[in-house]
Amino acid sequence: MVTSLLLWGLGLALIAGGLVLSAEQPPESQSLREYVRERAMVAGLAPALVEAVIDVESGWNASAISPEDSYGLMQVLCRPDGKGGCKNRFDIAGWPPKSADDLLRPKENIKFGLQILAWDVETYGQWKGVAVYNDWSARTAPADGPYPNQDYVDAVREQYQQRVGWPG
Repeated sequence: MVTSLLLWGLGLALIAGGLVLSAEQPPESQSLREYVRERAMVAGLAPALVEAVIDVESGWNASAISPEDSYGLMQVLCRPDGKGGCKNRFDIAGWPPKSADDLLRPKENIKFGLQILAWDVETYGQWKGVAVYNDWSARTAPADGPYPNQDYVDAVREQYQQRVGWPG
């Protein structure tokens, strides 16, 4: 596992102080969950946290599209530009995708979602970062909450705690 992370996980660069993840494809024998775990580590995130976010955001449904224009596994926001693409701005590598449908491709969705989540967690701390990932308005909430989307944060925290096996 470490060998594969070192070989194809080197798609990492620093651009303007931000982490950039490549869209490299995992070996065919690797499962999506293994891919998520490895890419989470490359992004500096706990794999259990990323899996918990995916559980709550989409239930691992790569085809999920919310009424609020969020797409795929990590429910990456894409405000329609009227031409099939996204008009919202994220300061992440490769954004915007050529089309909103690209966000339904698991590896593309993970690439973008991990960059956004990593920035949020680095900027705001773990739980406020999770809140901001789901609702940009949470950035003005107190560091320890409550957040405007506290139910969402609690659901992610519960999934995370089940994965790491501790109650706190």
